[in-house]
Amino acid sequence: MKLRTQFTVLLLAAYFAKIECKVPLISKVYNIKKFLWTQTPIWTFATTGKGHCLCQLDKLKHEEPRLIEYIHYYLDKRHQRQKITMVGMFSKKDIIYVHPYGATRYEIKEELLYFDKVFKCGIIKVLSMSSYYGHMNQYELRVWNTSDVAMAAKACFPALRKLETRVHIIYKKMCQTMVPQGESLSHPLVKGKPAGQIAFCNNEI
Repeated sequence: MKLRTQFTVLLLAAYFAKIECKVPLISKVYNIKKFLWTQTPIWTFATTGKGHCLCQLDKLKHEEPRLIEYIHYYLDKRHQRQKITMVGMFSKKDIIYVHPYGATRYEIKEELLYFDKVFKCGIIKVLSMSSYYGHMNQYELRVWNTSDVAMAAKACFPALRKLETRVHIIYKKMCQTMVPQGESLSHPLVKGKPAGQIAFCNNEI
């Protein structure tokens, strides 16, 4: 068992040494469905945005060839967990347009710029299509949940650094307590607020 562990560590070290030297293929067209169509929760590990929330997590609820529904979780300014249902419509191979359930006018364009198939992490360009959110134009590093999220996310950092050098890490170890375990996947909305006002957090932290 010890030898197997050492061998695994050596393989990981060799892989990361390789990706550090290799320029990520940002210009390649990646399939965003392959990144999003998973029952594994997806974390937003890092963002280039100025305002952001900790522990942002997406959990797939339903998928169709052209559409997906998922639950978006995050911590608000008081570090209380919030969640809302999001709907996404696939446009092109690498593009999806998402909005809060029941609020199509609050639309966000998400484009998959890079995808590491080994460590299941990706770089997403996020662009607001509505003036409601102001000028949202940022990059996010997202990664499938695993026993070591930070290690998996590391594989995509060269691609993110190529686009922007200043990033905010919004995933913390404490975020693992937010991973949903058998809870209802009905359409949750934050109490007292209509859909569209709570889909994308904009805290200064």
